[in-house]
Amino acid sequence: MATPTEMEARILNHVEEDGDFRSRPIADPTAAVSVDFGWVFHRDSRLRCTRTVHLVLPPSPELTEAEL
Repeated sequence: MATPTEMEARILNHVEEDGDFRSRPIADPTAAVSVDFGWVFHRDSRLRCTRTVHLVLPPSPELTEAEL
C-alpha cells in the first residue's frame, strides 16, 4: 500500500480531475477512497476529511529570546 503522503497526493490529484469526487470524501471518506482507488482499510482505521487551513504567523517582535 502507498504511504500516507502518497495516498494524500493521489486523492488531491483525483479531486482536481473529478469534480464529482470532491463531495464524496466529505460525506464518507473511507467509502469514497475505497471505491475510487480500491484501497482496503482495517476496520479500526478511520479517514477524516477536513477543510482546515493552518496559518503560521511569525513570532511577536515583543517576545524575548528566552520566550522564543
